[in-house]
Amino acid sequence: MKKIILMFALLATCSLSYPQTGGHVYFDAIHRTPTAQEREEIPDGWYSATITYSSHTGQRSQYTLNVRVESFNVTAIDFGNGGSVHRGYNNEGYDYRGGALRVFRNQYGEVYAAETDVYIDYPNGGWQKFHIRIE
Repeated sequence: MKKIILMFALLATCSLSYPQTGGHVYFDAIHRTPTAQEREEIPDGWYSATITYSSHTGQRSQYTLNVRVESFNVTAIDFGNGGSVHRGYNNEGYDYRGGALRVFRNQYGEVYAAETDVYIDYPNGGWQKFHIRIE
């Protein structure tokens, strides 16, 4: 019986050790500095992105919006109506977290997409999450 329990514990540990990436290799920019090659592949600028939005209210929507990339991070989301959320000082009182890009490469090593998550936390406890995909 101890061997069976040990075997299940070992299997559970191994399955948690390797993230499921759907067959794609990605580099997580949160824990490292991007290489010069990666910065060339996704240079600073504005990009059209597919954004999946969710919030503490349960709302979930998908949009195509413009995002600003700086130093391999999404630093602003432009809502197209004069509104935006961005890293740095704001007069709305929110905290902007996340934004470090992960790149996805095909079998030839070419970047075909980049993704990140941006979280907006408000002083009243509300939050918004933006899952961003640039292709």
